[in-house]
Order: sequence, then structure tokens, then C-alpha cells
Amino acid sequence: MIQTRRMASTTYEGADKPKTLKKAVCDEFKISENLLFVKTRKREISNARQVYTYVLVKAKKMSDKEVGRICGLDRTTVIYCVKTVEGFCETEKKYRELIPRLVKDVELGFLEV
Repeated sequence: MIQTRRMASTTYEGADKPKTLKKAVCDEFKISENLLFVKTRKREISNARQVYTYVLVKAKKMSDKEVGRICGLDRTTVIYCVKTVEGFCETEKKYRELIPRLVKDVELGFLEV
């Protein structure tokens, strides 16, 4: 029997251990986890990478340098990612709903980093 429990704004089925942020972002953008940090400019991959970076900065209160080290990016690229995702949130409904949900789930511990 699959046990479903409602936590914050995300539904996790069965497992006691929450999903990782990386998996949640990749699932939202329908890409493989191993593609998230591949050096490519494909829009769906770069947008997923930018969202992942943004959530780390906002939810975990990590510095640009720390996030850059985790993601394999320069700190100025991390700053650019944050500004880009903030712009997405202003113009695109998908991001206005997705970003606050991911940030909240990480802050509450439902998604591991």
C-alpha cells in the first residue's frame, strides 16, 4: 500500500526520507539529474540549473561563493542566476508558483540539499 502524506505544499509518497532538491528541480523541468550541471546552454537545462542555484541562495541563506562551489559555477554566475530567476518570477506564472514552493520545502526540511 502506498502511503501518501501531505507536507507543506508537496506530496511525498511512501518514503519517510524526503526527495532531494536536485531531484525535485529535475522532475519539474523533466530532465535527468546528471544533466543539471553539464556545461550546456540548452534552455531547459540552464533554467533548471538557475532555479536550483536560486533556491540554494534563498532557502539555505548560502553565500554566492558557497553555492558556486557546490554547483561548479563562478560567484558572478550565481548572482546572474538569482537575478534571472527573479525576473522569471515577475513574468511567468510557472515560476511564480514553483519557486516559493521549492524554497518553502527546503526551509521546512522536506527537501534535502
